Amino acid sequence: MGKLNGKIALVTGGNSGIGLATAKRFVQEGARVFITGRREKELAEASREIGKNVTALAEINRATHEAELQTMARLFADVQTTDEVVAMLASATTARG
Repeated sequence: MGKLNGKIALVTGGNSGIGLATAKRFVQEGARVFITGRREKELAEASREIGKNVTALAEINRATHEAELQTMARLFADVQTTDEVVAMLASATTARG
């Protein structure tokens, strides 16, 4: 059993570098991982490279990602609503530019 079995992780910048390496390791340890990134092509490639237990969110758009946002809202214990997930991701995106 991995150290992260049953855990959920959100990795911003999960399409390359440290973010990608972190997402891979978390999946290896049993976590379900959501990765975000600004470049959709690279994010899709990272998702394929990671393989299993990963969901890539290139653009947080309520209309196109409502199901993923609802799932994330249910899974993160400290985030109670879909709006909070959107706010959390928007904040991370704004901070990273």
